[in-house]
Amino acid sequence: MEYYFPQPIFPFPSEDHILEKGEHSPLVYILQSVLHELSADYVTPKAPAMTGTYDEATVQSVQHWQQVVGLPTNGVVDRFIWDMLAELYNARLT
Repeated sequence: MEYYFPQPIFPFPSEDHILEKGEHSPLVYILQSVLHELSADYVTPKAPAMTGTYDEATVQSVQHWQQVVGLPTNGVVDRFIWDMLAELYNARLT
């Protein structure tokens, strides 16, 4: 029998990289996975489906976390939001 052990999420690719609505990439899939996992531990809107496409549900979930930390709710993931979500996610693994 094989077991799956979640892996930590590492820092965002670069200072000026962003993820936004309409993008389709493995990084968006990772973001959606993190949002899904965090929704199990925190009161959040419904987690987005893990499709790899930055859709409206992903925007709404990101906006929730932006509101929680007092940032403008533009639904765009920059390095600050990524690192904050990664820190919360990684804390679940310890």
